[in-house]
Amino acid sequence: MIVKKWMTREVITVSPEDTLEHIRQIFRKYKFRRVPVMENNQLAGIISERDIRSYFMRDNGAIIEKNNLTLKAGEIMTRDPITISMYDTIEKAALLMQENKIGGLPVIDDNNLVGIITEHDVFDALIEVTGAKWGVPRLTLVIDDRPGSVKEVADIIRKYPAKILSFLITKYQMPADKRELIMRVDSEKLPEIIRELEQHYGEVIVHQSS
Repeated sequence: MIVKKWMTREVITVSPEDTLEHIRQIFRKYKFRRVPVMENNQLAGIISERDIRSYFMRDNGAIIEKNNLTLKAGEIMTRDPITISMYDTIEKAALLMQENKIGGLPVIDDNNLVGIITEHDVFDALIEVTGAKWGVPRLTLVIDDRPGSVKEVADIIRKYPAKILSFLITKYQMPADKRELIMRVDSEKLPEIIRELEQHYGEVIVHQSS
């Protein structure tokens, strides 16, 4: 999955001369948490709810007087923001957001702003790739970490009239010689499939939905 498919294309932007009050109105109207700042048709920065909130808070948490909403975006925006290409993967976007503790990335193509991708877009992609909305049972089992182990599972399932709608593998918290396989299988013969998988792999954890 690439960023291009999941990003928001119609990006509302502001200029360095726009006031914080104007930006806060945009946040309220569109339910945004951040907007890119453009200058001379180039990305100059990004400003977020957190940037504005941080500006109005002292170290001890007391709120500064709020009659300074005429402050300009260019005075508190994050300059040279972290960006991502529209052809990069969703995984890279998620890693950049996690590593830098940010909730969104401007999307660039040929030095032009073409979109923005946020943590919510990444969540949508995760839900789609895992098939969480499909209402199809999810099966989880532990297999050997060796060549051919995934094919062996698929060979068992294809003996039945069945569709594998999603297929994920992880080594997270697994022994060095094992992998966890997570898949959604749509079949009227699911009980038979589960029984045969259990014969080969032991416990098969079944979630009936999401």
